[in-house]
Amino acid sequence: MGNRMKKSWSRTIAAVAAGAVLAIGGVVAVAAPANAAPSGCQTQGKSCLWSGYDYGTDAAQNWRMLYFEYCIDNLGNYSYNDITSSAYNYGFSDNARFYEHDLQNGYYFTILRHDGKPNLNNVDGQNWNDRITSAYFTGALGSKGTSRCA
Repeated sequence: MGNRMKKSWSRTIAAVAAGAVLAIGGVVAVAAPANAAPSGCQTQGKSCLWSGYDYGTDAAQNWRMLYFEYCIDNLGNYSYNDITSSAYNYGFSDNARFYEHDLQNGYYFTILRHDGKPNLNNVDGQNWNDRITSAYFTGALGSKGTSRCA
């Protein structure tokens, strides 16, 4: 009879431990990812640009926010040239590149998928605030100048 009590007790402990592991796993599974897309950039597959810092808009740039799906050859076509202060890449699988001139010309910086830059004053040691003129997902780099690019 003593062995049955020990077996029963060890089964109870194992069941409680398994339940605790499942409960902790459930909490972890529903926790939000560390780099969730900022408010206003909720459509997966797009990259978003804001005229203000910290993924916001500002009065000095007329409260602007812009997003693209594949590429934009010239942000000036949308009255958005050289006013970007923060950017986020909510693409499916590609990194996003942001160039200082139209049609992928000049220097550029890259934002990895599901990552962002809330302040473009210091990106890789360079000031990119209000310097972006064209933007592309890396999968669309060969599309510059085509109808695929906005």
